[in-house]
Amino acid sequence: MRPFAWKTWLGSGTLSQKINSYLLLGIFAPFVLMCFFLNQVSAWQMERLLMQNTQQMLSQMGLILDFYTTSMESTINIVENAAPTEAFINGSADTEALRRFLRTITANRPEIAGILVVNGNGKYVSDGIFQRSRDSLLNENWYKRAAENPGQYVMISKPVGRNLTSHSRYGDDEIMSIVKAPEAGTAGHAAGAAVLIDFHLSAFDEYLKSITLGSAGFLYVTDEAGEIIYTPYNDVVYRIDNRYLIERPKEKTIVKIRDEYYQVVCRNINYWYIMGVFLHRDTIATVTTLRYMTVALLVSTILLVRWFSARLNKTVVAPLRRLDSLMKSAEEGNMEACCPTGGDDEISALGDSFNRMISKIRELLVIIEQENKLKRDAEFKVLQEQIKPHFLYNSLDTINWLAMDCGAHEIVWLVGALTKLFRLSLSGGREFITVEEEAEQVENYLIIQSIRYEEMISYSFDIGEEVKGLTVLKLILQPLVENGVYHGIKERAYREPGFRGHIHVSAHIGGEDLLLLTVRDDGLGAPPAVASEIERMLESDEHTMGFGLYNISRRLKYTFGDRYGLTFRSVEGEGAEVVISHPVLDTGETPAPNRRENGKNRSQTKKE
Repeated sequence: MRPFAWKTWLGSGTLSQKINSYLLLGIFAPFVLMCFFLNQVSAWQMERLLMQNTQQMLSQMGLILDFYTTSMESTINIVENAAPTEAFINGSADTEALRRFLRTITANRPEIAGILVVNGNGKYVSDGIFQRSRDSLLNENWYKRAAENPGQYVMISKPVGRNLTSHSRYGDDEIMSIVKAPEAGTAGHAAGAAVLIDFHLSAFDEYLKSITLGSAGFLYVTDEAGEIIYTPYNDVVYRIDNRYLIERPKEKTIVKIRDEYYQVVCRNINYWYIMGVFLHRDTIATVTTLRYMTVALLVSTILLVRWFSARLNKTVVAPLRRLDSLMKSAEEGNMEACCPTGGDDEISALGDSFNRMISKIRELLVIIEQENKLKRDAEFKVLQEQIKPHFLYNSLDTINWLAMDCGAHEIVWLVGALTKLFRLSLSGGREFITVEEEAEQVENYLIIQSIRYEEMISYSFDIGEEVKGLTVLKLILQPLVENGVYHGIKERAYREPGFRGHIHVSAHIGGEDLLLLTVRDDGLGAPPAVASEIERMLESDEHTMGFGLYNISRRLKYTFGDRYGLTFRSVEGEGAEVVISHPVLDTGETPAPNRRENGKNRSQTKKE
């Protein structure tokens, strides 16, 4: 006979069928296992419940302790920021106002045993705490700990050996102290001051005494060093190694004391370590009773299986199917898909996670768009920095030469062109300027270059009146003109002495919503291999050469889309031409450009 395929049976069918199958198996398997492990499971369950109860007790006690600690910290803040305190800390001899203020606080706070304020000179004011001897309080351990941690609260769990006493003469084991040294300079505080508060442990004594764990369990409190701060009277607590519990925190630790096993749970809350102790035998006291209850529970479980199955199909399968449909919708691109929420189970949590995921995806899409804009802005700023230092130095050197050998009017001309060049380069931080301003930027650059290279360069502009007021990205022509001067005309002039190159810049409407800006030179031109590589780079948008061309192309594509960019044509030995495809933008579509300082018409301008 072929063996029954359990994995196939359990793994096939719909989710509803699988739930029914697993529920049926879940009836008999626990029954068989319970026969063998009833004692162990029951003891474990009781121990778990007792541990939960203990943890709740520890949390409750921790909240009480933390409440008193926070209350003391708040009182310190009130004292240190009060006007009488600030006056005393800063050297005022009038201490009676501060003493009355401290007495007002302690009169309304019976849990406070005393308050003391000491300044940087060792003088102090208190409502009932006094020095035992004339030794300075600045040498006290509590003061030094506070001074080493200005602005922080320092808890003194065992204030023994202090040079302090009081009218009430409370014992060191009856109080705790909290001290703080205000940070010098804050709220007018001078350096060296400290505020100390003693408070009675009896304030939460009744809470600790009212808590019992099992038949003989109890709670007690230690500090960070394992010193017992408070404990009910018994002969067990002092036989427990508190340092071991603090240094090796576990969920529970079992210790043997006088032939009896105890479980100890340690929990740290703020400055405190709260220990819960209970007898180990309390965890199995009700195991026998649970044995009889098990049979009744199993019978009830069998009767409820069908009801559970129906409820599971309604509360689990149906929401999962709905979530699956929403996921498929999101996969197809619907970023508005949203799963109804409101439950507190795992499926509702899964729906919440799905909603957060969709929301995060939408946020990421926005962030990506913003990052692309930031990237364009960053590349633009990098491009602005491309005015090379040696160009400035050479220009200044030319100005110096003119001052020695030529007339002053040429110096004014050169300096004016250089000034306008830098002014238009910055443009008040604008990214867009008019075509006229961009042409003026190029002309200022060419004025400087024509003076530097004397008769090597001439230039002309063809800027129609219909395009002067249109808006363009800033600094898209000057890098192209610079390439024409340095890589075209200058290289050819070195090879052909006496050669006079020419740069021509034009701008016109080239079609619907298309502005064409052209820079043409009759320089050396690029070899066919170099020209092909530049054309490939501009088409693929992969930077392999030509930093200026690449940056301008990327700025145009990132800003306006792949339709726009650069076209490069070159014939070796005859020159090169670069055409910029730019959208037609009216002035009103961008921030208004700065007004020009002169009305010089650059259309059809030519300098030979």
